[in-house]
Parts: sequence; C-alpha cells; structure tokens
Amino acid sequence: MSDIVGPAAARSVLDALLASIEASLKAVQGGSQEARTTAMDAAQKRLSDFINSTRPQNLADQAEVDAVQQIDDVALNAFSNLTADQIEAGVAAIQQSNQQLVALTAQLNLQTASTSAAAKSIALQPVKKAVDAMTAMVNSVKALKDNLSAADPDQAKAAAEIEKLIQQFEIVRKAVSAPAG
Repeated sequence: MSDIVGPAAARSVLDALLASIEASLKAVQGGSQEARTTAMDAAQKRLSDFINSTRPQNLADQAEVDAVQQIDDVALNAFSNLTADQIEAGVAAIQQSNQQLVALTAQLNLQTASTSAAAKSIALQPVKKAVDAMTAMVNSVKALKDNLSAADPDQAKAAAEIEKLIQQFEIVRKAVSAPAG
C-alpha cells in the first residue's frame, strides 16, 4: 500500500477498506474454516498495511497528527476486534462444550446412583430371605417356649435360654434390616 497522507485521505481510504473487508468476510461467512481463516488473515494484513501507510502531511500540526492517529486507532480496533471475535467464538465453543459435559456428567451421576441403588437392593435379597426364614424359626421357638412350664425348673431354664436366643436374633434382625447409609 502506498503512503496515505493526511487525515482526509486516511479517512477515505479506511472507509473504502472497511467496506471491502466487510464484503470479503460476508462472502466466506458459513464457508469452510480454511476460507474464513484466510479471509480473516487477509483482512488483518490489509488493516495492518493501512496503519503502516498513514502519515500526517504536516508533522508540526498536532491536530493533523492526532486526527491521523485517531483514524489509525479505528483501523487498529477493527484489527483487534477481528482477533477478539475469533477468540470469543472459540471461548463460546468451549463454554458450550463445558455445558454439554456438565449435563452429561449429571446424567451419568444419576445413572450411577440409580444403578448403585439397584445393585444394593439386589445384593440384599438373599439376606432378606434369610432374615425372613430366621423370623419364622424364632416364631416357632417362641411358641415352643410358651408351652414350657415356669414351675418346672428344667423347663424354666430352657425358656430362659430360648429367650436369650430370641433377643440375640432380634439384635441381628435389626442390624440387617437397618437402612444402608
């Protein structure tokens, strides 16, 4: 790009340049990643070349120097925004992936909890059957104990021993029947 001298020329060239870059970027919008990257790189190069080509006509005129600098700042902001837009799009894609991962993790945790509860339930079925069988046996022993005479010392001693067994069974039954924690 040849020298662009003075704020009026810089403004005119930048106006045309921005319109041209906009058209180039719109043309590749939705296109392949390679085409979009190439267009972005070309746009950034054109803006960089513009910034490097501008200069005030009169370096002693601070107002003219400031005006050219402000126009260069507009070009620099456009350059930075092109890069920032790429980064923001990348960040948005990563954030979306993170949201998908969080949702998937929650779903997997729910499935794991459900599977774990089902496994615990299945694993306790034989224990529950054993407790039920022991309960039936203890009920039979209780009925036998009720038929023993407290007046007969041997039968009273047997009844006391049966009562101890019943109490021990109750302790085991409560421990096995308690909810898992």
